[in-house]
Formats: sequence, structure tokens, C-alpha cells
Amino acid sequence: MLVRVSTVLSAVAVLLANQAVAAPGQDVTPRDEVSARAEMAAMIATDPYFACNCPNNCKHREGTSCKYYRNFSDSGPVANGKCGWQNNHLYCFA
Repeated sequence: MLVRVSTVLSAVAVLLANQAVAAPGQDVTPRDEVSARAEMAAMIATDPYFACNCPNNCKHREGTSCKYYRNFSDSGPVANGKCGWQNNHLYCFA
């Protein structure tokens, strides 16, 4: 009995595709330390202005808590503060 290679490959592809589909409510994202750090870094702004404004913090208002990197980069010491008005713009005041 001869079986075509394409038939076997198709069957394997279907089986692998079924493994990739998660059940409802199943978390498919691995939560390891590296991904948690990357997620946290994405939430910290690079300067006091962007800590309270778009594109990532559009819903911030006066009094909202905020975070930004003190050295105006994407790493280093983090400043925690509250959003407040200065020159008609929201800024993060630590």
C-alpha cells in the first residue's frame, strides 16, 4: 500500500495545527521572567511628557500615577510620580 508523501504531510500539518489552538480560557502566553520584564519595560515612558500623554498613556489625567526613566532612555532608574499640568500639557512630576 503506497501512501503519497503529500497526504502524510497534510495529516501531520493538521495534527500540529490542532496542538496550536488553545482551549477557551487557556492562557497561551508563557509568563516567564523575561516576558514579564519586557511587559513592564513597555509600560514605563522614556520621559515625563510621554508618561502622561499619547501614544501609550492617552487616558491619563491630572492626579494619575505615572512612571518614566530618569535618564531619558528605555532603561535605568525609574521615577514614580503623578500627572500634573505645566504649560498646558500634562507631565509626570516625581
